[in-house]
Parts: sequence; C-alpha cells; structure tokens
Amino acid sequence: MLPDSIQGITKAPNNNSLYTLWTKYGKYSEGPLLFEGRSLSEQTRKELNFVVSEDDYRQALDDICNFATNKALPPPLHDFSFGGFKNPFLNTEQSGMIGAVTLLGHPGIGKSLWLYIVLVLRILAGRPTIYHFGPDICYVFDADGLYEVNFGNTGLQSSGHWQFNNAISQQDWCLVDSNQTVVSVPPFLASLPIFLVQSASPRSERIEWSKKYNHVHITYCMKNWSLSELIVGRTLQKTNEPCSEAELEIFYSRYASSARMAYAYAHLFLDVYDTKVRSEIAKLAFDTISIVLSTAGSLGTAEGVSHHILLVSPQNNRREHLITIPTRYIYKLLRDQLHITTLQEAAMLYQIFVRNSYIKAPAGYILDDVHDLFFDEEQGGTCKHAFQVPDGALVTTARRSLPETATFVPLTRRRYFIGQNIILENGYYQPAPGQATFDSFIYDEASLTATMLQITVATQHDVTAKGMEWLRNQGVREFRLVAVALLETSLDLMIPNTLVLLITEAYSLMLEAIIQLMCYLFWNRWLLGFLFPGPSDVHCHRHM
Repeated sequence: MLPDSIQGITKAPNNNSLYTLWTKYGKYSEGPLLFEGRSLSEQTRKELNFVVSEDDYRQALDDICNFATNKALPPPLHDFSFGGFKNPFLNTEQSGMIGAVTLLGHPGIGKSLWLYIVLVLRILAGRPTIYHFGPDICYVFDADGLYEVNFGNTGLQSSGHWQFNNAISQQDWCLVDSNQTVVSVPPFLASLPIFLVQSASPRSERIEWSKKYNHVHITYCMKNWSLSELIVGRTLQKTNEPCSEAELEIFYSRYASSARMAYAYAHLFLDVYDTKVRSEIAKLAFDTISIVLSTAGSLGTAEGVSHHILLVSPQNNRREHLITIPTRYIYKLLRDQLHITTLQEAAMLYQIFVRNSYIKAPAGYILDDVHDLFFDEEQGGTCKHAFQVPDGALVTTARRSLPETATFVPLTRRRYFIGQNIILENGYYQPAPGQATFDSFIYDEASLTATMLQITVATQHDVTAKGMEWLRNQGVREFRLVAVALLETSLDLMIPNTLVLLITEAYSLMLEAIIQLMCYLFWNRWLLGFLFPGPSDVHCHRHM
C-alpha cells in the first residue's frame, strides 16, 4: 500500500479514465484473478464490439514475459503458437526480475498501443503496475486503489523516495511510454527495484538513460505491419471514409509500412505524403547520408534521416535491428537525389550499406542497378553479355574457368510487362519501370529455358509464382535459378510447390568483394553470363 501522506502522492480522481479501468476491471477487492471465467454484461459486450490484435503484439508479449521470468529471450524463430490466447499475467508463477526492456520499432506501428494492451492485461489479472506517459506524473495501480504520483515534487525526490521504493513490490511492472512529452525513462523510475518496460522510437535520446542503469537492459525490436494486417486494421479507424484495399496496396508498395501514415494519407492524400517524402529526400547529400549510415549502431539508428525514407525492422534475434530503404520507389528517389550515375558512385554507396550489419539490406537495389547497367545498350562501348560453348547453349554455368573454345555473343536488352502476351526471343529481359514483382531473366530460344536472376542481399527471397506462370504462358518449358548474394549469407529461395518440378537447376553466386567486382567489370566492360567475374571472386554452389 502506498503511503499517500508523502508529499507528491495522491489518490487519483474518480473521473480519471484509468481509475475507471482499474475499479471496474482490476480492483483487488473484486477478486479478478480469473477474468476469463467471468461473464460479460450486454453493455460491456457493446463496448468491446470488435477487438483485433496484431500477431506480433502477442509474440512481443510472450518473449518479454519469458525474459522477465527466465532472464532470457526465447531462441530466434522459436515455435510460437497463435492458438487460443491466455493472459500471461494470470499465471501465478509469472514473476518479475529487476531489469529493463526497451521495445523499439519504426514510428507509427503501434508501440504505445502495445504498452497499453500490457497495462490492460495486468489490470485484468489484478497485477500491481506503474504507468508513465506524461511529464513528471505516473500512475500506480495498487491493491488499495489508483494513485497519482508527481515524482517532480521535491518532497518525493528526497525522503519520500525511500518510502516509495519500500512500498513497491518486486511483482510490480513499470510501463513507460516514451513520446513527445516523455523523451526518456526518468531517473526516479529507473531507480526502482522492479521490472521496467519502455516503448520508444529508435532514437538515441530515448535510450540514453540505459547507459547509467544499474541492472540488465536489453532492446527488443517490433515487427512492421504486413499489407494484410494494414487491410484488416483499416475498418477500425475512426473515420467515415476508411482507406480501400487498393489504396493501401499502393501506399505499401511505395513507402515505409507505418500504419499511422498509411491510414492518414492513403485515402485522398497520397500526393500530399509523396510531397512530404520528396521534401525529406531533397535535404540529403551523399556525404551526409554516408556519415549517418556508417555510424548507425545497435542502440542508436539513422539519426538525422527521416523515418519516411528509412525503415527500421527487427533481425531474427529481435534484440538488434536493420535499417533499410523500404521500397524500390524510395530507393530511386534517393538515387536520383544523390546523383548515383557511375559505377564508382554505386560501389561507394554499396559499401556504405554492406559494411554495417545494421544497414545491409538496401544494397540489393544497388546490385540490381549495377546488373542492369551492364545490360543497358544505351551505355555505349563494347559490352558482351553472354557466352556460348561448343554445345551451343546460350547460358552455361561453370565451377571453373571457361574453355578456350568459348565464344561470346551480345544479348539484346528487352523490356517486359507481366501479363502482356509476347513472343520471347533470345535476349536479356528486364522489368519495365514500376514493376518490382519479378526479376530479370535471360531467354534461350533453342532450349525454351529462362535463366532467372534473383539478386538480393536478404536471407530469404521469394520466387514469385505470378512471374513464372506468366513465362510458362509465353512458352518457357524449363527454368534455371541463379541467386546473386553476399558471402556468408545463408540464402533461402522460396519456390512455389506447383512450379518446383519445372526448375532444372538452382545456383547461388556468393560475391566476396563488390568493389573488386565493380572495378573488374568497369575496366573490362564485359560480363560472363550473369555477373560472373571469374573464379577468384565468385563461388558457385548448387542450391539443394
């Protein structure tokens, strides 16, 4: 029980919404220890008309509860069941360590909402909780009622602090919502001997407090919304005109998947948001973004670059993040702003992305551009793009140097649109501008084979069924997959079950040094097969 005789601690007024929540659903005297067994009144059913919880909300809750109880996060990619949900705080064995977790994530994906869900679940289970979301004020949900604590009060900062600490149980959780008015975790709350959970955008000032924290502190990165989740959530927005599915699809294909931005701009105001994004990109210069991205670390992120341009996503272990350019549309705007027009500039930008493990993912767009540069007839000079060996094959894979009898033939560069009926001819086919759903391919008339070039720096790459079905309708009978990836990247090519029998060969080319590769290509101006610089720079493996 909190001593309200301490200056700065008062009972919360009964017109406070948190007071209503606590007394109606969580007051200890009403014994809400097994809330799922209680029947709901008709009025309550009307209040709880429609509840949707994003999958990652439950994943994050499960992982952080595991950390609070077992002092460790579950292993990456652990089997998490999304079956029937049980409030984890009803578990009498659920305990709290002295430590802290900061829930990080891209702005606008619902971190504050997740924290509020945690608060409600603890209230429903009758668990004592401290909740802080405004300057100098926190609320304590205690067995004796709801208290309002002004920790900026001089009385509480002195002798009252010791009394407050003694009144707090180690079963308490402290929830801190960092926002525009609460930049960080106040020292008063960071000094409490309980489990603390902070929700915050990935800015260094949000977690500056952890440098002086006396106990274990970890970060946990939240996933971004998928398109399907955005579509489901659109009907819950407080508006007479919710976004259509088509509008959300356009937004998702162009910009970062911020639910807040999508619901605000996808309907009627997409041009306004596009102007906002372009104005942010217009502020950037090559030197600026080089410094910003090169210094991005595990706690701070890309300070100084707008979240409209870069997307923060979790790595598999959830304790570390990735900073990526969210879409090819944003990448092209950024590329044009930075005037990336030569191989040297592309190589420099590529190195900025790949040398820091937190910002590796966007390099795939640059690889695509370099690849297309060498197949571009408009570049001039003698560019030879494919080779023939004595058996006459247009494209040949080899684990060693090419035979002396190999001859080189130029490939015609062609554009295509998925869905358009065309007569395929020998050549290199590149998607028309605006199509990001299918990769480039080389077509060989003699064997009716399409060699699909999957260029990526990701750990997982989907082979689209739509693209392969379209090629089948154009007369392709066999497919060869070639994935160009970074060295030491474990690449998982996801192939549709209905099409796997059509793929006769699948390879991955591991690039050891993109700078060497680009310089090699730049000075020699020819391409062996598909970005095949020679045995010293590339390892070719059969993908089983």
